[in-house]
Amino acid sequence: MTLIKPLFVIPILFASLGWHSGEKQNYTQGSKWVVHDNSTLCIDGKSNINKFNCEVKDYCSYDTIAFLRPRDGKDYGFIPMKGSLKINIEKFTCHDLIITHDFRKTLNYKTYPYMNVQFCHIEDFDPHKGSQVLKGRIRVNLANKSKDYDVELVMVQNETKKVLHLIGNKSLKLSDFGLKPVSKLGGLVKVEDELRVNFFLILGLIGPY
Repeated sequence: MTLIKPLFVIPILFASLGWHSGEKQNYTQGSKWVVHDNSTLCIDGKSNINKFNCEVKDYCSYDTIAFLRPRDGKDYGFIPMKGSLKINIEKFTCHDLIITHDFRKTLNYKTYPYMNVQFCHIEDFDPHKGSQVLKGRIRVNLANKSKDYDVELVMVQNETKKVLHLIGNKSLKLSDFGLKPVSKLGGLVKVEDELRVNFFLILGLIGPY
């Protein structure tokens, strides 16, 4: 698989996992990672006449993502995660003033200024293996509505096991969040309902496995 680094640098903020209290008590922190500021995310879309790419630049933050482990040491097939991406919609640029304005407006940024992508869980993985393709789940919150998505994640570790790349993408529909795509010139120009979110996270180990 060829890894292409997305163009959209995002604000990444720490957030808690939305689990039940009983589930939380059964797990403890297995490893904790700091998110490097050169982690990236891009959002791609298209209309009936062209394609567009939206990004946020010049963000610097050092926040964390954690993988949890069961207290009883058993393999349950998946690992809960703590951490999310909190994206300031007003910082989006789509390389064109009109497209940028329309994109922000479509996401209703004045009322709901942030898009949140929360990591829920990931398939159990071998911490000693360099590259793995794993199933996971994310929760996207946009315009005050949330929807869970199953995703395929590529996890790549360097030889020291202290740097981890977490790569994935997912298509979602604006209508899932009660949002309407832009339509202009009497409907001659229409933005499609579907957007594709691509992320490339670079994590540095700060807590033990």
